[in-house]
Amino acid sequence: MSVFLIVFFPLMYFFLKSLKSVKIKFFYDGSLKSFLLAILISSLFCFIKLLFTSSYKQIPDNFILNFVNLYLFDFFIFFAVGFLLIILASRKNFYHKVLTILPFMLGFYSIYMPYTCLLTYEKTDMFLLFAKPTTFFAMIFSVWILIYFFAKSIKNNESIWIKILLIFFALVISMIPATIEILNFLNILFVLKIILIILIFAVSVLLFFIFASKSNPDEII
Repeated sequence: MSVFLIVFFPLMYFFLKSLKSVKIKFFYDGSLKSFLLAILISSLFCFIKLLFTSSYKQIPDNFILNFVNLYLFDFFIFFAVGFLLIILASRKNFYHKVLTILPFMLGFYSIYMPYTCLLTYEKTDMFLLFAKPTTFFAMIFSVWILIYFFAKSIKNNESIWIKILLIFFALVISMIPATIEILNFLNILFVLKIILIILIFAVSVLLFFIFASKSNPDEII
């Protein structure tokens, strides 16, 4: 069953890349380099982490501490550092750098997600094998599209309130997987957990179709 976890993020990359043939362009032509570079960086990071840190995550019986730990160290820091690396390393314009985020993050989690789910928890259950990778992908995809629209709003000189709303929604959506995981580990509020899972999938599908309806394969952004 761990095969799904191992192949999920690479499959999502190649699936989104293949959509160019139906006139939906999520990636620019050189995205494979970003994807493979992120795999290399993630492999080195996980190897170093495996050598020098505790084997298993210490999960405190506290919602807030759990949330801060999962949100910061499973997503936010990686996303922020990854985006910073893209900004510093790429000579392309800002909008091209925004497009680089998605293949880079999919490459990073192609290694980091199996590592963290299979090697840093005492017990690997169905949630870690299926729910965590899929909800994380839905979140990363949704946040990326909102940042894409934020970049377009800058280019088109749109209202400051549109920019604020886009960033606000991106932040809220980015917190959903960590919240779901905490509810699962603490075994509380089962109905809320299911609602949040349905919500994150629904949001990602909605944003997919919004993006597809506005996407121009011949335009970078």
